[in-house]
Amino acid sequence: MRTKSSHPPFDPTAPNPIPKINIDDAARRLLDDLGWNAPPPDGVPTGREIVEDYLRPPLSCLPSIAANLKLGTAVTAISRQGFDKASSSGRKDAPFVVRYDDAEGEHEVLARAVIDASGTWTHPNPMGINGLPVTVERTSSRISYGIPDVAGIRRSDFVGKRTLVVGSGHSAINVALALLELRRVILLLRFFWALRHHGVARLLGGGLND
Repeated sequence: MRTKSSHPPFDPTAPNPIPKINIDDAARRLLDDLGWNAPPPDGVPTGREIVEDYLRPPLSCLPSIAANLKLGTAVTAISRQGFDKASSSGRKDAPFVVRYDDAEGEHEVLARAVIDASGTWTHPNPMGINGLPVTVERTSSRISYGIPDVAGIRRSDFVGKRTLVVGSGHSAINVALALLELRRVILLLRFFWALRHHGVARLLGGGLND
């Protein structure tokens, strides 16, 4: 179930921009055993740099990790062994049951711990109150989620029109910044930004100053 990597062999002496806040302690110990050249602790890598220079390789290529990776799979459900959704007594002591799909079909594996790193990309926060969609939100073709390519293939959807950006998270702020950049080139667009909260202070870092 593992796929071959097209990345070059790991060079433990090569410089690396990943700072200490993005390196797990257990992962660091494994990498240090290889003589890994740790990056400066004050580095500020991009998401791409974290993936390409830390996760694959070197981390995913370590024999102790690579042997247990299941690539090309999708987790479809997670539960507790021997417990249905209505059972709670003793639930926390039972192992996790992880169900996943791959090219060979459906499988299950027991796990001692589960890290949910799926994010909310495919489960966006509805625009309505109480965490519910507004009327026609589910059926309208004019509503986009995530971060649409404002300056690229989606440009015609915004030029000459009015756009409402809803939300105070990273997706919303990146769309707002992209629309500002596009407006510097093409003035024939207007956009408004609606926040559920007062300001963007809850974003990691300096908010609008990031």
